[in-house]
Amino acid sequence: MRMESQITVHLYSPFSDVAGCKQITLPATSPETAAGLLTRVGERYPKLKPYLAEGGEQGGHFLLVINGQLARTDEPVKAGDSVFLCAQVSGGQAQVTRASQLLVLVGLRTARRKMP
Repeated sequence: MRMESQITVHLYSPFSDVAGCKQITLPATSPETAAGLLTRVGERYPKLKPYLAEGGEQGGHFLLVINGQLARTDEPVKAGDSVFLCAQVSGGQAQVTRASQLLVLVGLRTARRKMP
């Protein structure tokens, strides 16, 4: 399958620990939202479902980054996109949370530069 017709999902702990891998490549479907993509990730890796489901026991507490930008689950994803799924970092204050998110983004951008 050609890369242009795929979406790559990069998993960070705890998601990578639960799935047993750090990257998932799925065929792109059009149109699709990030929520739809996460549903397909959960179908392929059922142990991730509780982590991805809004309102679930463990779910809904993650950072979603699409092509280096913080994203919401209602945003579109398309072929060739890189999606990063990270644990949400919080500290009780909006400033701490925002600073944590920025640190995650800097780390993701650095990782993207190193990727082939």
